[in-house]
Amino acid sequence: MLGQINIIADLGVLSPRRLGASFLKPILMVIFLALTGSPPAGDCASPAPNITLSNKKIYTVRMQTMLTIPKKKEACEQVRVWHALPTNKPWSQVKAPKGCFNVACTPKEGIVEPEEDELSEHVFWNEKRNFKPGDQLSFTSQFSLVSCDRSFNPSARTIAWDTYDPAYAKLKAKLKESNIEIINLAKQLKGNHNPAITVQEICKWIYENIKYNGRCTWDTADVSRTLKEKEGHCGHQNQVFTHLCAACAIPTRTVVGISMRSPSGKSTQADLGDSEINTHSWSEVFLPGCGWVEVEPQHGVDCFTIHADSIQCNSQFQAYAVWVTEKGEETRQERCIFRSGAYQGEYRVVHLISFSEKAWSGKDQ
Repeated sequence: MLGQINIIADLGVLSPRRLGASFLKPILMVIFLALTGSPPAGDCASPAPNITLSNKKIYTVRMQTMLTIPKKKEACEQVRVWHALPTNKPWSQVKAPKGCFNVACTPKEGIVEPEEDELSEHVFWNEKRNFKPGDQLSFTSQFSLVSCDRSFNPSARTIAWDTYDPAYAKLKAKLKESNIEIINLAKQLKGNHNPAITVQEICKWIYENIKYNGRCTWDTADVSRTLKEKEGHCGHQNQVFTHLCAACAIPTRTVVGISMRSPSGKSTQADLGDSEINTHSWSEVFLPGCGWVEVEPQHGVDCFTIHADSIQCNSQFQAYAVWVTEKGEETRQERCIFRSGAYQGEYRVVHLISFSEKAWSGKDQ
């Protein structure tokens, strides 16, 4: 997640600033598609069998992106901002592709557009003019959505290794030979377990051995560094999870979204990082006969229980994106670097996600 550092929200997620290129699909999902030509059955709109839903809540979420035009030779002439809206789920209570309702935005010129996969939408602003150095811009979206706790029972269905398509075994072959540490660890965790229990064992190991630290700055793809340091934010943890699953030939895909931790969108906790604390990433694994099942590596052995406050954003980017066009330079994503304890860029972008919540009565739309 560090690599190329773009400003798309995260605090330990597939964030452009932490993931390198959040617009890219997770690398192992690309490998999976290359092997099979298409994803297996089971998408965001179809819950896997044996999923128990409970504790329905309605969230009202407010996203605000603020930036300042810098003093530089190349004058900024265009700013484009995207805010992701939640992915449609079986519990969303809205007609696809919407994953939320009561969408509003400021400036009012913001446009709600569907994603190509038709599972979600986003708000898009396009300001094009000769900006003056020091100009301050602010873009705000607000929406409501229904979410719930969901829990998968790995013991309620027989899931065997030989029910996977033989092509999935090639996932392991795609790992670099030098990553022998991952290969050996995966073999140890797999033991004689079935795929679902193996996933639990992997998450249990991550929970016990990779301490959460939202301020880690190395690239999430540097799994060896994460294993050495024994810490990382959710992006680092997910990369370890993805690699261990690949070594066991279990297909995975990364989920990016928001996790409602702080109603104000701010925190003083040192291990949460500098900002955007309500952003998050977790995973899904493909289990034969069940489809794609959500997994939270941070929950250890309880990894198949996902709380209502974990809400998937659209599949094209994480919580938000900022692109700028400057004279003499092609349009590019605003970038930032980690310094003085925070991620900072030329445009001083700040993204704040705040929210309120209540039990869902079924009458809030």
